[in-house]
This record gives sequence, C-alpha cells and structure tokens, in this order.
Amino acid sequence: MSLSDKVKNYIDQHYSEAISLEEIAKAVKANKYYLAHVFKNETGFSPLHYVSRRRLGEAQNLLINTDMSITQIAATVGYNNSNYFQNIFRRYMGMTPGYYRKKWKS
Repeated sequence: MSLSDKVKNYIDQHYSEAISLEEIAKAVKANKYYLAHVFKNETGFSPLHYVSRRRLGEAQNLLINTDMSITQIAATVGYNNSNYFQNIFRRYMGMTPGYYRKKWKS
C-alpha cells in the first residue's frame, strides 16, 4: 500500500475528528513534510485539503439522505462551528448547505 493510500485510509476513518498533519504523519509513520509532498504529488491536493473534501462529501450525502439539521451535519462531519462549516461548504460547492439540500433532495 502506498503512502498516499495509507494517508487516505487514515483520513477516511478519522475525518470526523480534529485532524492535524502531525497526527496523520504519526499514524502512518512518516515525516509530515515528506508525507505532504508525496500526497500532493499523487493526488493534486494537500492532506488537509483532502480532509475538507472528505468531510464535505459526507455532508452532501447527509444533506440529501437525512433530515438532520445543518448544525448536526456540521458536527457529524467534524466541524464544531456551524458557521465555519457553512462558509467552507459555500466556498467549495458554490452554494449554502440549505440551498444544496433544497436543490438535490427529492
């Protein structure tokens, strides 16, 4: 298994927790600078960018498939601050979580 695969696996299992580059590096037994360099070369984005993308992907799923509040979803995917979650969501998705839910939920 490649270093990037190990990083992805760790993030996929822990994305809802507070994650730092140091914690990822310790978990996969690699230097954090080397890890970040290899991961970015192989995936096109930093490990912490991948954390955000992973969290937002899960948030999209929860917005469409559950009736959880946006605050509950934010906490479930690892954002303790609902306003911060909404700002990040808007930046990546181009719309608010509430609008996303209305647009895509059947």
